[in-house]
Amino acid sequence: MEPEQKTNGALIGSIIIVVILILGGLYLWRVNIKSALETNLGDANSPENLETELENIDLESIDAEI
Repeated sequence: MEPEQKTNGALIGSIIIVVILILGGLYLWRVNIKSALETNLGDANSPENLETELENIDLESIDAEI
């Protein structure tokens, strides 16, 4: 009878899958942050955007809180 040989194939495969999942998660997180920053900061200083933000400020509710 041949002695049983232990293989580490399942362990190595599991480690590779975990590393791929971590890298994919980091990639998606980075893309999500980048798109959020572009949405929030994209052309924020243009006169049109500043004027729109100024028009959307509800001063009456601020006065009511004071």
